[in-house]
Amino acid sequence: MNKLILKTAIITLVSAISVSVIAICAITLFFPEKTASATAKMGMYGVSANFQEIAYNRAPSISRLGTLVDYAAASENYSLLRKHCPTLLSAKNFNKYATQRDALAGEHVTGGYEQFVSGSYAVALYRNGEDGKAVEVATQAVGNGYPANNAVQYLLYDSADREDEEFLLSLTAYFTAKYTEVLAEESTVGLAPTVAMDAAFAYYVLGEDYQTEYTLWLSRV
Repeated sequence: MNKLILKTAIITLVSAISVSVIAICAITLFFPEKTASATAKMGMYGVSANFQEIAYNRAPSISRLGTLVDYAAASENYSLLRKHCPTLLSAKNFNKYATQRDALAGEHVTGGYEQFVSGSYAVALYRNGEDGKAVEVATQAVGNGYPANNAVQYLLYDSADREDEEFLLSLTAYFTAKYTEVLAEESTVGLAPTVAMDAAFAYYVLGEDYQTEYTLWLSRV
């Protein structure tokens, strides 16, 4: 009798597990976007990015693409960023979408969505050894100004973390030119201290051999 009860219980458990597995497979197969959202809430952004890509490929839209880039950036999936950021940035309605994202971000979030996408793309290129293209993407996004949390700063902080001396030195050349540029216009002169701070930070990371340059730029902040 006990063996029969145990056998029945095991069969019931196996059946329940099988049904659950089938249900999960069905959900992930037919509702990849919902799966992506659910896994993102659990902090599983890498998984979310893969499911969101499936959802986007099935029914392309700029909102799905934007969410895909969000997940890819959160999971540092540089391959997906290199693949999809150019498509997002070149979309004909990207400016409208970026404006909507900025409005949703709220007043406590500094930095525009365009800078986020461009900066994420630039870092992905940099991580792939495409230094020149990375700088081109970032500086083009920054333009004539120097907005908060801009794409060049994405490159600055990432290369600083890696202590990439050669790349940091190339950025100091950009900061020197940008500092002169913003000082030349009355509308942008107020940006000069921020540019100087970033230049000083680069030289600080470069170390004692660049103490003179660090001190000079710090005096301009």
